[in-house]
Amino acid sequence: MVVYVLQPRGDKEALQLHSELRNIWVGLTSGLYVAPVHNLAVGEVCRIVRGPLQGVEAKFERMGREGRLILQVEMMGGGIAVEVPVNDVEAGA
Repeated sequence: MVVYVLQPRGDKEALQLHSELRNIWVGLTSGLYVAPVHNLAVGEVCRIVRGPLQGVEAKFERMGREGRLILQVEMMGGGIAVEVPVNDVEAGA
């Protein structure tokens, strides 16, 4: 059904869609922890929207383990790195 919604244009897009959907299926059925990933670029500013740091702006550093993001939070002229769940972060603060 997803293929009908996305409507690939041409053979190349259809093959790419098939490959991407297969990869998603393999990930979902692997038994491993799977979570959607925000397309954050290194250094991109985001906002923590849940948890003890709710409302804090931070810069994305890298992906952490098991659906967590490593963020840099500037504090008192320096900075700290925090690891927060991906669902607690909103891109584009």
